[in-house]
Amino acid sequence: MQSAPARTIAAQEDRDGRSSLDVAKAVTIEDYRKNASKRMLSDFVADRWRWEVMQQPNWRRDMQLDEDYYDGNQLSSEVMVDLEERGIPPVVTNLIGPTIDLVLGMEAKTRRDFVVKPEDDPQWDDAAMAMSSKVKTAERLSMADHACSHGYKRQVKGGLGWVYVGRESDPFKYRYRCEHVDWKEIDYDPYSQRDDLDDARFLRRCKFHDRDILEALFPYKAAEIHELGPGFRDTGAWASTREMFEAPMLRGASHGPWRDYSMTQLEYIDWDRNRLLLEEFWYRVWVRGEVIDLPDGTSVVYDRRNEAHDYALNTGRVRLRLAAWAEMRQAYFIGPLCLSDVPSPHPFRGFPYVAFWGMREGRTGVPYGLIRRMRPMQDEVNARSSKMLWALSARRVVADPGAVLDHERTRLEVARPDAYILLNPKRAPHEQFNVEDNGAIAEQQFKVLQDRIQRLQDVGGVYQSMLGKRDTGADSGVAIQSLVEQGTTTLAPINENFVASRSQVGDRLLAYVIADMSGMRNVPVQVNSARGKRVIVLNRTTVHEQTGIEVIQNNVAKARLKVSLDDMPATATFRQQQFMRIADMVGNMAKFNPELASKFMDLLVEASDVPNKADFVERVREFSGITPDPSTMTPEQRAAFESQQKEAAQQREVALRAALAKIGLDESRIAQFNAQAQKTGADTQGTVIGFEKLLVEIQLLRTQIAGMQQDQAGQAMALAANGGRPDKQEVVYRW
Repeated sequence: MQSAPARTIAAQEDRDGRSSLDVAKAVTIEDYRKNASKRMLSDFVADRWRWEVMQQPNWRRDMQLDEDYYDGNQLSSEVMVDLEERGIPPVVTNLIGPTIDLVLGMEAKTRRDFVVKPEDDPQWDDAAMAMSSKVKTAERLSMADHACSHGYKRQVKGGLGWVYVGRESDPFKYRYRCEHVDWKEIDYDPYSQRDDLDDARFLRRCKFHDRDILEALFPYKAAEIHELGPGFRDTGAWASTREMFEAPMLRGASHGPWRDYSMTQLEYIDWDRNRLLLEEFWYRVWVRGEVIDLPDGTSVVYDRRNEAHDYALNTGRVRLRLAAWAEMRQAYFIGPLCLSDVPSPHPFRGFPYVAFWGMREGRTGVPYGLIRRMRPMQDEVNARSSKMLWALSARRVVADPGAVLDHERTRLEVARPDAYILLNPKRAPHEQFNVEDNGAIAEQQFKVLQDRIQRLQDVGGVYQSMLGKRDTGADSGVAIQSLVEQGTTTLAPINENFVASRSQVGDRLLAYVIADMSGMRNVPVQVNSARGKRVIVLNRTTVHEQTGIEVIQNNVAKARLKVSLDDMPATATFRQQQFMRIADMVGNMAKFNPELASKFMDLLVEASDVPNKADFVERVREFSGITPDPSTMTPEQRAAFESQQKEAAQQREVALRAALAKIGLDESRIAQFNAQAQKTGADTQGTVIGFEKLLVEIQLLRTQIAGMQQDQAGQAMALAANGGRPDKQEVVYRW
């Protein structure tokens, strides 16, 4: 029985009619899954796609010519014959090669690693950090850097490179494989406009293989493969494939006027080595069906037999809608023989071949690289170099008929630096013989040559300063750095396309890692964070306390993760530069505050490339007293850290109690000292009062003594006045 939301969508579809995608003609998802193992790519459609590829502009010839110029093959046979007839020596001054090598070296010096980041939900930060470690391992073992470097090389030179990402068929090698694919083997949908080829209907790879290899790869078709080759005729069992050779549209107009191409034995059989051409088609089949939009923004195909889907629909937690999308398929052909036609075995929805685009023409969309702009200047440099060399060695002779005895011998002699010319002794006085050199012409050619050399680098976006040359007119460091930055900015479109393509390679590797880990549980991954090593458990299973249902934490199959490139290059040169900058900063800091500089020593060691760096960092942090982050520790490290913290807390408690006891003792002593001070103060105050009283008594006594002395002096004067007799009153006093 159809659910209510499904009936609503069906009614909405009936009211609105077919969409612009014409989904009414698309295959339903139920029918597609039912017939997924059957062949869906007919000979007619495959032959039509081959014809569309042949109608593309001849951009492959230009790409091959660009690569020839890089290799130094810059003179055609017609030019060589013409120079030989003129007597001009062929000279090739390959300026394109070093210029392109500089651009390729910039990529190698600034290469960045893959980094996995969540799309928009911070709850997947731990899972993204752990998957970054896994993807970096896959990047290193699958030779992804080497493949992307080759793709960038082809991208810069000719305008297009390809990198294949898939599983390794050899069981004794690493399970993932990233390899560079020659652009001569890949054909893509000419009507595609997007760089990621998400709008391309098909992609084809053609490559010749030995017969035994094909028989081993397709054992179920070994007998048919063995029959293909020299002497093969379109009879018997192969009568149904006659249209592949005779082009039935030429016999009749039932297939339309465009059908004028057919595949012959000369195209898929190598008669010299008896090899066969294997065509690998990747194409999209459009299907339609009902999908469920989940709250986190993702969508899944609605399954009527899934009770969880019906429960979510009936409770209104999700929304059901009708949609159309493309399913990827893979088909193999050898001439008229279809080897297989199956759904894509890859865990991602795109092509396994990632395009590295250089630049594309606005009119036709065909790719081209940097060499295309530099070829005219390179041709002129070669021509002027040959002309200048010829002008320096050639001589122009102006002679009358009777000036010399043998004109041919004289012509050959003039060309020699030590020429010895015999004039005709019987020549008339008016007969002249003059030899002129081409010094002025050679000088003019040299000046124009220097200008063309500079222009060649300018049109390529590479300047003299980037090549390490000093004759640029810029003497200061700021001016030279500005020229280098200008050259880097000129290469920004190509580098931007390279970053996008390299990220696609990382996304495909991530899809493989997630697919292999989806069935695993409790996967520990050790990561190196900014504060040390850390263990993150992916697909961690726990049991819900209330419901008892098993819950998977850090489920990588549900995580919405994307691969981007690291902000900092991962090359040894850049790490050395970064280490020197941090060392200078810490050194300048130590001049003013050594204690503060010691807090940054762990960061300095982390930026270095010394062996056993983790042990160095741990000891430096322990010596500096830097507390590590418990979230970045392993369970063993966390247990040891908690034990140390507990012991340190106990020591601090004992020290605190001792300090409190000492403070209590000190306080009692201070109280005793205060009491003694108060008593001493009181005694001191009484002593001062007594001393002051004594001073008053002494002063009174002195006053009495002075009075007595005055009295004695008065009595002596009075006695002297009485003739030595005492005064009566004195007698009275005396008695």
